[in-house]
Formats: sequence, C-alpha cells, structure tokens
Amino acid sequence: MSKTKAQMNIFKIIFNSIGIYLKNFIPLSKAMLFPVFGQIFGMAWILFAAFYLSKNLTKSFTPEAFTNNILFIFLILIVAVLPGFIIYIKAFWEYMIAMVSLNSMISNIVKQGHLKDAQVHNRLVKVKSKEYIGLLLFVSLIWLVGLMLPVLIFFIKSPFVTVMFIGLELIALMILTIISIYLSISYQVFAFENLSVFNTVKRSWNLVEGNFWRTFFLGFIVLLLTSLFIPKIFLAIADKTLLTSIMVQPLQPFAVNLSDNPVYLSIISSGIMGQKLLPTAFSYEIIKYIVQASLGGIITAFILPLGSACYTLLYLDIVDRKKFKSKKK
Repeated sequence: MSKTKAQMNIFKIIFNSIGIYLKNFIPLSKAMLFPVFGQIFGMAWILFAAFYLSKNLTKSFTPEAFTNNILFIFLILIVAVLPGFIIYIKAFWEYMIAMVSLNSMISNIVKQGHLKDAQVHNRLVKVKSKEYIGLLLFVSLIWLVGLMLPVLIFFIKSPFVTVMFIGLELIALMILTIISIYLSISYQVFAFENLSVFNTVKRSWNLVEGNFWRTFFLGFIVLLLTSLFIPKIFLAIADKTLLTSIMVQPLQPFAVNLSDNPVYLSIISSGIMGQKLLPTAFSYEIIKYIVQASLGGIITAFILPLGSACYTLLYLDIVDRKKFKSKKK
C-alpha cells in the first residue's frame, strides 16, 4: 500500500470524486433516470388524476347524488391513482437501492476506469434486500427514538416545560448528528462487506473512529455542494434560459383553478400571505415555486453519484489507513 494513497485528504477525495462523476456522467446518470423521473412521473400521475376527477366528478353529480355514491367515487379515485402510486413506490425503492449500488459502481470505476453494467450492481444489492431494509429501519429507529425521547418531558408538571423540551430537542439533534457522522459510511460497509445489520453499523463506527473530523468536514462540504451550490447554479441557469417558465406553462390550469377557489381567495384577501399580487398572479408564483423546488430536487437527486463517490473514496481511504497502520505494527 503506497503512502500517498493512505494519506489522501478530503480535498483530494472531493477533487477525485468530481473527476469520476464528470468523466462517467452519462452512465451514472442513466442509473438514476428511473429512480428520479419514476418518482416524478408517479407523483404527477397521482396529482393529475386526482385533479381531473375532482374537477369533473363534482360536475357530474348533484350534491345529494355525490353523497349517495361516495363509496363508488372513492373506488374510482383509488383505481385512477393506483398506477401512479405503484410507479412512485417502485422508483423510490430503486432510488434507495442506488444509494448502495452507486458505491460499488464508483469502486468499479476506480479499479477499471469505467462502468460496465449498472444493473449488475443493483442486483447485488437486491439480493440482500432484507438486510438492507433492516439497516434502513435500524438507522431510522435511532433518529425516531432520539427525537421522541424529549417528548417525555411533557409528563413533568413545570411552567418551563416548553423551554425544557426545546432544549432537549436541540441536545438530541446534536447527539443524533454525531451518531450520524459515525454511521455515515454504513452504506459503503454494506456494499463492500458481507456483514449483519448490527456489525455493519459497528464497522462504520469503528472506521470513522479516529477519522471523525475528516468525515464531518467531508460531509459538510458534500452537503453544501449537492444541496446548495450546484442546485442554485442550475436553477439560475434555468431561469435565465426560460426553462422554468416553459415548465410552468402546462401547470397553468392548476393556477387558474386555485385562483377561483373561494377559500384561497379569502386567504389572499385577509393579507395572511403578505402579498399584494392579484389571485391569478399569486397562484402563478406558487406554481413557479413548486416547479423550482421540483427542479432543485431533480438536480440534487442526479448529483447523488457525486456524494457516493466522495464517501466511497473516503471509505477506501480509511480502510487503507487502517491496513497501513496494522502492517506497521
């Protein structure tokens, strides 16, 4: 094991990861197509089906007939949105699979210089689906328990119970953040090592131990890049090239329908929104905000391989360091 490889710093990890991501952008992006756009298509199906039915069924039935046929209408609604729901769940699961399989893809690129078949890596994860679900549940349970424990403070009779609850929640968030850093390479351990759920978590903890601050700063930089800087740049480009406006146009019927809603009009007139725009214009701004948020989500999802590359190289580097130290002993 070379000394240089064993002493890779986080900036070199990020630089190398960006290079891997850009050089293999097409195959890595192909692996994300269905997981990302499948979720969007599924949600769009659900929303448009619900919108179309709610708009037309209310016209087809009198209020009395609508009440008398509520079960039938409910069944129609379920049948209409069910395909979209199935597509969304399928795509969401594929996205969760990609969170692990991307690591082995990156490792394959590091070793061979290119990615051969993304589906092979997905299948390797799917073989261990039960263990993967167990890992997800274990990590989720840690966060759930950590965030719910401060709620017990409400059983104490005290005039400062609200302040105490907020304080305990902040402490819980700090502790959970530290735990999450120690468990941040669990996906990499799961991808590369055949361990049980508990041993996967334990292995991640042991690897990060002694590399806490490197892991923390890498995670912080990756978070800024993938959730803030890169999405902001792409959103600015989308606005400049009128892409946002083009995407808003098909959703104009929603804006019109929203501006005709009496409940919405009463909210606008009450001044709660703090806007002086006309209802139609304000509805357009809401739709535009939803489109921008969706674009940001798409961009963030497609940058997932970059984050995976960073953490895969970190994992490989930490393992190299551990082996190097054990050999020196």
